[in-house]
Amino acid sequence: MGHLKPGQKVAITTRFVNEPVVEVYQRAMEKRGFQVRVVGNQTGVQDFCFLLRAKQELLGVAKSTYARWAAYLGDAERVQLYALDNVGSKAFIQQTMRFPWTNPELKRRIQFPVFKSLEKDA
Repeated sequence: MGHLKPGQKVAITTRFVNEPVVEVYQRAMEKRGFQVRVVGNQTGVQDFCFLLRAKQELLGVAKSTYARWAAYLGDAERVQLYALDNVGSKAFIQQTMRFPWTNPELKRRIQFPVFKSLEKDA
């Protein structure tokens, strides 16, 4: 999210509205000057439709099927579906995130950044 500028709007969609981590993310983004709102207490279909309608950017966890399908079917100009490079996600990264795109539009819009995990490989 380093490319965003203070004052830009960010929406967090979550099923875990009452979890302390949501407020941690919200406060951290507000500290960077973003206008943040939390969208919660929706059905799964409502969450998917919200993600699908993103226009500027969609940022989500690559393992989320809702985020992936919203990326493929939606109109967001930029999509980042991220994963942590850890023991549990090695196969997922190889199978899903290293897909050889043939559609130039999807290849242009969707990126799959992989972040190093702090956990030790076992």
